Amino acid sequence: MWFVDMRYWVKLADGWVYSLCMLEGYSRKILAGMASAHQDLPAVLQLLFAALAEYGCPAMVISDHGAVFRAHDYTAILRALEIEPTY
Repeated sequence: MWFVDMRYWVKLADGWVYSLCMLEGYSRKILAGMASAHQDLPAVLQLLFAALAEYGCPAMVISDHGAVFRAHDYTAILRALEIEPTY
């Protein structure tokens, strides 16, 4: 299982920069990470695809219950890859 971690990282004059990480569930190894000006679907999909390209598909991805993780496109991609979205 993998975990998605999204945090406010630093506040700049134009707004927040966010830290997005995909973590392996047992070792807590960072599978993919990025800084983003947005907490939106494109940023989360970039993070997901980077981790998938390197490590293959996990059984589940665990996230908070935020709107981006409940978005139809996100859940449809996970289910098409037989990955269970878990909150």
